[in-house]
Amino acid sequence: MARKERLTFLFVCGAGVGSSMMVKMNADEIFRNHGMKVRLISSDVTSSKSNKADCLVTTQDIYRLIKDIDVKEVILLQNMVSVKELESKIIPAYEKLSAEKEGN
Repeated sequence: MARKERLTFLFVCGAGVGSSMMVKMNADEIFRNHGMKVRLISSDVTSSKSNKADCLVTTQDIYRLIKDIDVKEVILLQNMVSVKELESKIIPAYEKLSAEKEGN
């Protein structure tokens, strides 16, 4: 039986070490609390397009710079420090992408 491929979530900010890393760490805790296994990547704007991901998580300002990135789902955060907002957006995205992947 083939191993189920994990979904990949890409977190992008200007430098790739500040807010994207913090959001990635929050997402990791959220996914673990829900028993969901995912691959998480934080990146800066410049190298973001070289990452292969199912879902992009960023802000509107950053998204304008990388809007042609090849992902299936985009999550735009209004407040990068809000764990509640993050959870309310990444869990439905995970469920949607998982269902699409299983359907293929």
